[in-house]
Amino acid sequence: MTNKKAKQKKGSIVAIFAGTKVEPIIEQLLKISAKKRAMVKEITLDMANSMKTICKKYFPKPPKRNN
Repeated sequence: MTNKKAKQKKGSIVAIFAGTKVEPIIEQLLKISAKKRAMVKEITLDMANSMKTICKKYFPKPPKRNN
C-alpha cells in the first residue's frame, strides 16, 4: 500500500503484505482507522479474489475503475 501524494518520500509506503491470505491482511488493515481508510480514493489490485473481498469490505468508497 502506498500514499501517492508522498511522491516516494517519507510516508509513501503505508504497508507491505506478504501473500494474499485474508486474515493477516485484515488484521493489519484494522490498525488503520476507519476514517483514514475512508479517505482512500483509488485501489489497484491483482487478480486475487481475496483482495477484491478485502477491499470491498474494508474500504467503504467504491474504487476507481481503470478500463
